[in-house]
Amino acid sequence: FPTRRSSDLVQLYGRELNIDKTMERLALTKLNTERLIELQEEIGDFEFRQVGSLDLAINEEEWNSLRDLVDLQQALGDAEIQLLDEEETYEVMPIFGKGVAFGSRFRPSDGCLNPFKLTCKLATAARKHGAVICTGTLAKEIVESKNNDRVVGVETNRGTIKTKWVINASNAWASALNREIEVVPVRELAMVTERLPDLKCCPFEARFEGEFAYGTTQTASGNILVGGPGLPTGGPGNYNYFDASVTLADTKRCAEYLCGFFPMLEQVSIIRSWAGTMAFTPDGVPFIGSIPGKEGMLVAVGFADGMADAAAVGKLMAEYVSVGGFESIPMEIFDPGRPLPKIEWPHPYLHETLHEVLAEKFDNVRLAKERINGIR
Repeated sequence: FPTRRSSDLVQLYGRELNIDKTMERLALTKLNTERLIELQEEIGDFEFRQVGSLDLAINEEEWNSLRDLVDLQQALGDAEIQLLDEEETYEVMPIFGKGVAFGSRFRPSDGCLNPFKLTCKLATAARKHGAVICTGTLAKEIVESKNNDRVVGVETNRGTIKTKWVINASNAWASALNREIEVVPVRELAMVTERLPDLKCCPFEARFEGEFAYGTTQTASGNILVGGPGLPTGGPGNYNYFDASVTLADTKRCAEYLCGFFPMLEQVSIIRSWAGTMAFTPDGVPFIGSIPGKEGMLVAVGFADGMADAAAVGKLMAEYVSVGGFESIPMEIFDPGRPLPKIEWPHPYLHETLHEVLAEKFDNVRLAKERINGIR
């Protein structure tokens, strides 16, 4: 249950990808923020802080692109998104090195939290309400009725658990249990620094030497987290996007991000690095809802941002089980049964490769402009 990149809640959703679905995705973002604020009151402090997030432009070409995207988002009804020039960007995040920032796209309500505290507090609260958490238990197969029209249980390495409802929330591993949906695994890297004095910073994404890197705001304990894309291990025909091992080269690459964005931190020590697997869908929109023709089978998977939307999605899943549908927000674009194209992914791929493939295939900027013309 890690957060997106383990502590930041960034809701910018890449660049061109799904820009035409701004309002639908924004509804999920707003619900998520509201629920996080509520949860912090209900289960205790997990260091949720709304410090904003930046999508950084490092040159004039990127700045012009972000300017056009912000215009589209605002025309589609996103009143919060802001375009910042170079000076304004440095005001938000003065620790960027000189010449790093040309400008940025900024969302003030984004932020960060402590994923370990959130996970433990949710687990504690769930147990108080009667939940049983089975650690060390591998879900091997979803058991269906004889007619294959409803779920009746889950087969595990510790026996079969009988149930009327199953929620597959395994993200990158989801297709192993539900072959009806295609979820694409994406390997990413991260590292965290030693504790540092207070720095003014927030979660960000930026292109670095052709790759999209990211960073989080400083944790309450003083650590800074940075990371970026990780190529799969293995070779042609046997690429492994689930490999959690980390090489020295992986750690050095993350250190290059740190030094490139924050030269003032080039002498700090790295205390931990790791690799993890995020997930993608054939249109870049998560699958949230019921599997057609399978009564009791729900999925909440395909999150390229890890657990960034977890608070909202947990609420939505509870609604569905309780009343048989979603009540809080419209969820049509997340329907697991929506028609999707079959895409031949270019192996080996990185996170940004998938963004670029889908943005080109779906031409989301054109769709966004058509939608704006319809609104007007």
